[in-house]
Amino acid sequence: MVDNRSKNQTLKRPNEFIQCKRVMFLMSLNGNSMTIYIVLTKPCMRSVTNCLIANMAIADLFMTFSAMPYSAAYAYVGSSWLGSTMGMITCKILHFSVALSIVASIFTLVVIALDRFFAVVYPLKRPSVIRNISVVSTVIWVLSILSTSPYLYYYKALLLQNGNYHCFVSWELDSWDASRIYFSFVFISLYAVPLFIIAVFYSIMSFKLWIRRIPGNPTAANLRHAAISKRRTIKKLIIIVIVFALCWLPAHLMHLFIFFDEETYLEIPALLRLISFGVSHANSAINPYLYIALNRNFRRAYVDVLQSCCSHAGNLVRSISREATRRHRTRI
Repeated sequence: MVDNRSKNQTLKRPNEFIQCKRVMFLMSLNGNSMTIYIVLTKPCMRSVTNCLIANMAIADLFMTFSAMPYSAAYAYVGSSWLGSTMGMITCKILHFSVALSIVASIFTLVVIALDRFFAVVYPLKRPSVIRNISVVSTVIWVLSILSTSPYLYYYKALLLQNGNYHCFVSWELDSWDASRIYFSFVFISLYAVPLFIIAVFYSIMSFKLWIRRIPGNPTAANLRHAAISKRRTIKKLIIIVIVFALCWLPAHLMHLFIFFDEETYLEIPALLRLISFGVSHANSAINPYLYIALNRNFRRAYVDVLQSCCSHAGNLVRSISREATRRHRTRI
């Protein structure tokens, strides 16, 4: 038995929230699956940046299948959890999957920024390892798993004094200070510092592409054209990073309230808490449509896939219709 540190609040009108989550789930599932499919099946889309974007789409699917269903269930049952072995397993896997998605996404954004940095600032010194997407992706996922593996051990479904099971982090020494230290480390090392590094990379690239002028002579025409293309790419990637940072900021602020000002956190309405975490989950649904909106090649590939699916569906319907007509005539 441990002390109950949270109120088991539920929403007064959960159906509307569930509908929002359902739409978010379907958007994320469709968009991220389509992103992965496009990169895998279209050779022209297999640039280093696009492969890393597909890597982010995989991370977003982890969020789609873990955090979104859980937050929908929270609207009905609050923070109550399952008991028994199944409750313990789902508690660990859920929080591990959510953390893994976040860390894999931020690591991928760092690698994208690093790759673009060398492409823009030091094009002749670009490390060959960055172009080996298999190695890069493996390193990203291994580091992400190692960084989030403590979740598999310290998150537990425990019976509280109110008679309900709850899933939360439980340190061996039952030290609230240990939780503060660990989540402060997570916030700084896996959110604040990576975003700072990304900001530095893009700031240097922006100076290189926007501030420094390419000489206006005929021999520099190709360089100017390349610089314009790189500016467009950098703008798109900066937008993706900003959206990620803004979507996850409310959730991180909530965690800081939980561990450093618990009384204030408990006074926050359940709906506002869910919205704060829901915005972070929405990032997984927003990302693939950002790629489509910002990248002409992704947009064309997405339309091609949809047209192909509609064509196959139409052929299937016509085939079924013809077969039904043939059987009807045979009976007559």
